[in-house]
Amino acid sequence: MKRIFLLACLFLIFENQADANPEELKVNKVTIYNDGAEVHSKATVALESGRNEITFKRLSPHIDPATIQIAGQGFRVLSIARGIDVLKNDQAYNDSVKYFKKQIDELETQIREKTTLMNILEKEERILTSNQKITGEGGVQPVEVRNTLEYLFTRVNQIEQQRFNTSEEIRELRQKVNDLKEASNKLKKPEEELFSTVTFILQSDRRAKVPVEVRYWVNQAGWFPTYDIFSRDGQLEISYNANIRQQTGSDWKSVHLIISSASPYKSQQAPRLYPFRLNFGRRSTPLASFDNIERAHDRGIYSVRGKVIDANDGLELPGVTVIVKGTTVGTVTDVNGEFNLQLPSDARVLTFSFIGMITQEVAIDRNYMNISLQADVVALEEVIVTGYGGQGHTPGVRLRGMSSGSAREVPAPRPQAPPVVSLGYQTSVSYEMDIPYNIPSSDEPSQVEINRITIPAIMRYRAVPVIEEAAFLTARISDWEQYNLLDGEANLYLDDQFMGRSVLETRFLDDTLTLSLGRDESIVIKRKRQREYEQRRLWSNRTREERMWHTAIRNTKKEKIMLELLDQIPVSQTSEIKVEIIEISGAEMDKETGILTWNLEINPGETREVIVHYSVEYPRNRTVNLD
Repeated sequence: MKRIFLLACLFLIFENQADANPEELKVNKVTIYNDGAEVHSKATVALESGRNEITFKRLSPHIDPATIQIAGQGFRVLSIARGIDVLKNDQAYNDSVKYFKKQIDELETQIREKTTLMNILEKEERILTSNQKITGEGGVQPVEVRNTLEYLFTRVNQIEQQRFNTSEEIRELRQKVNDLKEASNKLKKPEEELFSTVTFILQSDRRAKVPVEVRYWVNQAGWFPTYDIFSRDGQLEISYNANIRQQTGSDWKSVHLIISSASPYKSQQAPRLYPFRLNFGRRSTPLASFDNIERAHDRGIYSVRGKVIDANDGLELPGVTVIVKGTTVGTVTDVNGEFNLQLPSDARVLTFSFIGMITQEVAIDRNYMNISLQADVVALEEVIVTGYGGQGHTPGVRLRGMSSGSAREVPAPRPQAPPVVSLGYQTSVSYEMDIPYNIPSSDEPSQVEINRITIPAIMRYRAVPVIEEAAFLTARISDWEQYNLLDGEANLYLDDQFMGRSVLETRFLDDTLTLSLGRDESIVIKRKRQREYEQRRLWSNRTREERMWHTAIRNTKKEKIMLELLDQIPVSQTSEIKVEIIEISGAEMDKETGILTWNLEINPGETREVIVHYSVEYPRNRTVNLD
């Protein structure tokens, strides 16, 4: 009877333990923000009446513990705890080590056998050559002597040849052993994989199986926008793409995806303005360091490329996120650690971030930048992530390497736009995908088309020959705010032909958004200084100098064009320097900036010319740089 009772108790214990183990926590919805993601997961847990301890394992190691929540019916949450599990899968490594050891042992056995044979041959040769005096005395016939000598010489030659061959075999075997040892030493030892373990203490009034939803925030995820812009017949077709970086250590399979323009990790507190108190010396509250850095465009830098390496071993780092600070313009390094990025007009600083590395901010002061990232010791002690899954194509997701290679071929016809629901909020916009997506944890970003819009645009050319003697086709978009676009790189296509890359900038207050579609070589522009028409005069206390520039624009196209031409007159910042306009060919002038604007209509084969002629007068004992 006691035995039956004990068996019944054990059965109940095992049954309760089995019920207490929940189903696997499955990610079903993810909201991606510019920096970070909110993950929603579902499971069914078996609760007993009273206190229950529910544990979910093998979750992302990058969970923010303060954001973990659980929701469901029929229980109360008593506590939530997050721990770390360490998994080291070294089976493949150990099998490889055993394989190399077995091969090395077999070769060393052969080397010992060959060495033994060498010793035997050496002893035989020593015996044969120990007594080389052979005569015919004592009844030994000359024929026998000759035969004996021939045998000795033949056998010694055989022994020498066999010793040589055996020595070569030993040398080759030892080389194989060294090669195998070197290959064994190069085997990559498995890294420890860390996973989050989340434990909930739940109080239930009854025994039941309850569906639950677990939500948490992960940091190693985010997105940045890029665009594919097609210009056809005075209209723009814009594919709005989200480049999702996902390095959480857990694959998201068939998830409901929401892409949001919000940034929850930025401070949501409205700033407070303090008095600006003056005193002798420097300003008491200095500006942010990057505010004083010269803009990249002012340095003549419109794009930047480079390479990112690990400062420890010098190896390339793929998957490094490169963002223009203060914008959403960004990219990711390719498999060679290289990046190529078009810069918005107010770009000053690039931010480089990568898992396990210290985030680095670098001023943009050159076109090519080599960056070394240092390991974040604290982060590495807490988080070690290995790769998961493949990087092949997934239905509904296009994987796009951000390398600086050749342009993508334009598909014809273009694929159907994805089903998307756009949700507008007071402070942000979200795009809710109507089909499930697979987003693997990978160094490569996954590109998802979140919107496709057709916009009427006014096409006209713009030229600033004082900077570059070229005409650029621009598209001007009115009421652009309704499209909820963010700053981002854009691939430009004119009549399905790839024209290059540009930057779509939306952080301005203009009513019209101007997008550069690339240069047009069929419009020829030359700007030349007319020194022969300039004068320089000196008085007792004043100097007067002139500058004259001639600009010619020729339209070699077969159709008429509209061209906005820009030049400038210097603007004085002191009453001691006086600027006088002599000729500006009817341009409109902004008196505050000195910028001149001509709106020209140029017929096919026509050449238009404009003159900029001005004088500058200043004190004779001072120097003014007019060039």
